[in-house]
Amino acid sequence: MPQADHIPDEVLAAYARDPGSHREIEEHLNSCGQCRKTVETDQALASGMRQRETWRIEDEITSQRGQLDARNFGDRLDAEDQEAERILDTILETPYTLAYANITAKPRFRTGGVVRKLMAAALEQCHKDPKYALALAGTGELILTQIPKNYYPAALFHNLRGNVLKDFATVYRFLGKFDEAHRALARAEAAFKELTDDGMGLAAVKHGKALLLRAQQRNAEALPLAREAAQEYEERNETLLYLETRETIAVITHELGDIPAAHALYRNLYDAAENLDNMTMKARCAKGLGVIARDGGDFGTASQYFLEALQLYQAMGKDAMVVRMRWSIARLSLMMGKARDAAARLFEIRSALAERGMASDAAEVDLDRVEAHLMLREYEYAHSICASLPAIFTQANMLLGALTAASYLKELAELRRLTRRDVQHVRDYLTRLAKRPQLEFAPPDFR
Repeated sequence: MPQADHIPDEVLAAYARDPGSHREIEEHLNSCGQCRKTVETDQALASGMRQRETWRIEDEITSQRGQLDARNFGDRLDAEDQEAERILDTILETPYTLAYANITAKPRFRTGGVVRKLMAAALEQCHKDPKYALALAGTGELILTQIPKNYYPAALFHNLRGNVLKDFATVYRFLGKFDEAHRALARAEAAFKELTDDGMGLAAVKHGKALLLRAQQRNAEALPLAREAAQEYEERNETLLYLETRETIAVITHELGDIPAAHALYRNLYDAAENLDNMTMKARCAKGLGVIARDGGDFGTASQYFLEALQLYQAMGKDAMVVRMRWSIARLSLMMGKARDAAARLFEIRSALAERGMASDAAEVDLDRVEAHLMLREYEYAHSICASLPAIFTQANMLLGALTAASYLKELAELRRLTRRDVQHVRDYLTRLAKRPQLEFAPPDFR
């Protein structure tokens, strides 16, 4: 069916009520944004029909403005998105243009289209400038609170609110603000539960929780949530969301130590991403396959995958991820004994991370730099970095145990007794500390 030939409204409405009734239209929905938006609007409206507030709004729409069908409402949302794209085009170019525009004080920006555009920009900036992402998300949430009551049917508003809070949690996760991310997801869950059909929203929250718990190294808790979300997406034929959640399962499976299963998951997803021309997923899977190869001692294969991921992120303009991949490549050089190359790369990477507000990552890069200089027998450089570690860890708001570990390295450096094993011991401790925030630091047994 050509994209220009839209599906009749009654068929779209039937599919919205029961996707199993018209599976034959799903291929068309994947390529036709207008019909898909009509289905989504139908689903959102239907999900709120049992709620008193929604009935009141529907009565008002019927009596004051005539019958409003899903197609017309979909057109309204399309118009909002197009207008948001137009009026925000130059405003979102930099943090300074956003601040100067002061859009939260102007009524013309108080629409769902503007909120959606801001949150989409925030998610994009997570990979480029997380601090700017936080400003965008904060602006989006504030504007959401300013949208007039009854501007949308209740179901659509609750769905918008749930998605805003879910995306805000993602921004917090990239910034390492885990407590704030958990609170945002709890609020998103409450918003989605206002919908009669809350399955998609709750699946998104479960996936968000899985990603957050994984970032905290709480993988045993994360895995079942990711699997539940994937099952929901699969049952609803949400292919891209299903694959993204399966990629999360692959990451967690790898970190739990099931290497063969993780490799199979990554390989299948890599092939699927290539077939779908999904560059982001392909890059993530390339990185995952590279890590598995690196940990298995196959440095040649690891290097190939890491370089592929780097090139993909460069092509997409995801600067923060480009820096992270350069960090992975520098660490690989360190493992291969190429300390001189690694030291040069790590110095540049540390500066790039710090510029983007990724302070805790920058602090961990300093540990890699210390190890590289020790390998090169450039002890004064290594000792100088260690002398600054406690202050750097403090500025990065790292946990008390991490500060104790940094002080331990500083003391060894002052005594001229610092070794690579000490640095590796601290790095291993920081990994365990992320899983158990109350874990106290203890000097290694070999001391």
